[in-house]
Amino acid sequence: MTGKLIDHLPIAIASMSLGRAAHHDLETKLSAAVAAGFQGIELFYEDIKLPARAMTTGTFEENLHISAQRFRDLCDKYSLKIFVFQPFKNYDGLLSPKRHAEKIAKLRNWLKVAKILGTDMIQIPSMFHRDPQVATGDEAKIVADLQEVADIGAEAGVRFVYESMAWGAHTDTWQQAWRLTQMVDRQNFGMCLDTYQILAQTWADCTAESGLRENAEERLRRDVEEFLKEVPLEKVYYIQLSDASRMSPPLSESHEWWNPKMKPNMVSSR
Repeated sequence: MTGKLIDHLPIAIASMSLGRAAHHDLETKLSAAVAAGFQGIELFYEDIKLPARAMTTGTFEENLHISAQRFRDLCDKYSLKIFVFQPFKNYDGLLSPKRHAEKIAKLRNWLKVAKILGTDMIQIPSMFHRDPQVATGDEAKIVADLQEVADIGAEAGVRFVYESMAWGAHTDTWQQAWRLTQMVDRQNFGMCLDTYQILAQTWADCTAESGLRENAEERLRRDVEEFLKEVPLEKVYYIQLSDASRMSPPLSESHEWWNPKMKPNMVSSR
């Protein structure tokens, strides 16, 4: 039965996985997605942001709506469903009231964009900023922030999908994301599972010569069993299948890609 259910799940691809907006033509990307057998698109913000910024008249907010409509029209042309709009990033735990207010204003425009796109999901990755003067890991603050967007989105019929990033400043495992999801306790708030983000914390180690954590297979087995036991399926809104190459040599301070401003997992993913 499980196999039959999986066979009927729609398969989408992230628009940035087809090429970055600054360098690749959108219609070429979407036609390639259809040719490869995908039924839908996970819209990466820059695919509508960059065209909006290139417009010479009107406000950015107005132009973003025009850009979103063009994206929707192309998806309709190729019979592609827009499953989710992402990422609404670096929001949870912000300490600056001014920056928080700016994010909420941005969200209200994103809700209008989501309606134009015909999607009912917006993805929120866990906070990247590690500077304690920028954002806090205080659970009460993070939960309050996430409840606020969920309540605003509920009025527009939009669901929010929280993703724990393996380089998150305060939330970097699915267990933490699930705890926050439970505390948020909103019908329109659930989780995204990303195979890279999970495996990078549980199984792989980009700083190890072997590319693996100690007892990697056992750690992964226990992790999967815990997930199956703890998380109800209805709280998983979608799954991202993503990966990374094993780094050889492994990442270290002497590696050409080393970046002290990023956690190793973020460098690996990038």
